[in-house]
Amino acid sequence: MINDCKFLIRKLYKIYKILINTILFYFFDPNPIVAYWWTGGADGKNWGDALNPVLIQKLSNRNVYLVSELICLKSAKVFSVVGSVLGNYSEKNLVVWGSGLISSNRKLQNKQLKVHAVRGPLTRKFLLQQNIECPEIYGDPALLYPLFYNPKIEKKYRIGIISHFTDVEHPFLNKLNNERDILIIDVKSDIDSFINKILSCQAIASSSLHGIIAADAYNVPSKWIVLYDNIGGDNLKFYDYFLSVDRRNEEPFIVKDSTDVDVLLRSFSKYRCKIDLVSLLESCPFLDEDVHKLLKFKLLNHHMSIL
Repeated sequence: MINDCKFLIRKLYKIYKILINTILFYFFDPNPIVAYWWTGGADGKNWGDALNPVLIQKLSNRNVYLVSELICLKSAKVFSVVGSVLGNYSEKNLVVWGSGLISSNRKLQNKQLKVHAVRGPLTRKFLLQQNIECPEIYGDPALLYPLFYNPKIEKKYRIGIISHFTDVEHPFLNKLNNERDILIIDVKSDIDSFINKILSCQAIASSSLHGIIAADAYNVPSKWIVLYDNIGGDNLKFYDYFLSVDRRNEEPFIVKDSTDVDVLLRSFSKYRCKIDLVSLLESCPFLDEDVHKLLKFKLLNHHMSIL
């Protein structure tokens, strides 16, 4: 009975939110922007997905609406930005800037989408094979977040461990909870808190792709790890991203219950991220002109370091 009531309350709240957003969108917001991002799992708080409305708003200087929380929007452009979400939204009004595929088996129902940039070359190859035009412009837009938020944080931990939200109960994480020089970072942390925690670490090991991407964006050495190995897809999203930043030959470190952290740290290798973030920024289809001028100046003085 209690569970039924909770379900009903959530359902009513969702309907209320859709109605309010739709009224604001059509009658009170002079220049709104609509986007699609993944909200399933992790209570919709998975860092890479949750970054979408924050990053889009900062780039566009416009209010951002989630397409699933609006009514009747087939005429409006719907932007797909951060995440392995291509193929999730099948309407013809989709505009892609930075998204990627989660699996090589994904089939796109909508082949009329407009593509400005994709996460990496494997996604581009897939789109070209389906006769979808795709420029050779790569990059996960999360890599641009340091242009908006880049605090100075003291290093307190020799390593931070970020697990995909499906890995949070892994025994390896549980045994490290009381280690003073190791930080377990929740991928559901709020946007800036997540970055602060990454910056407090000398290195990051992550089974979450956006844990790796966020670490790279802030020049913190990162290592791809596998815990339970039950993340959706066939690891295409990892290889797609690594190729986009010239991290070739990357393979995951398989973590076991008994894995020693020192062994994990020794598995790290030096690399330098190489990516044209200026082209990624220039290709943004909703970029505000004033924001563009400021960010282009910042990018010319922004470099991903040798790690």
